[in-house]
Amino acid sequence: REKIRSPNDSSLASMYSSMASIYSSMNMKTNAVKFYEKSLAIQEASSSPNYSSLYVIHYNTARNYEDLGNYDAAIQHAERSLVHARSAFGSDDEKVQTVQNYVGMLRRKI
Repeated sequence: REKIRSPNDSSLASMYSSMASIYSSMNMKTNAVKFYEKSLAIQEASSSPNYSSLYVIHYNTARNYEDLGNYDAAIQHAERSLVHARSAFGSDDEKVQTVQNYVGMLRRKI
């Protein structure tokens, strides 16, 4: 029997993120952003957020907004990615440094 998914199901969030990744790889950045945002809405509403997943999705969303030339939205998502990376890995982690550098690069573009 097929299980009916709740609109807040984490597997639905994962599916949205996968769809976003596919759209991004096909250079369909607007569609990618739409599905990353859907995934984020579900994951951020979770009572037990997965910070490493949120870090990745916000980072990928930022990259797609950057590709679309929307630097303000890219910075917002990159900064959220940074917060989640710190929560997931600690401030000294290489991933945190990478996102910090990315935020700085985006700020120089505006």
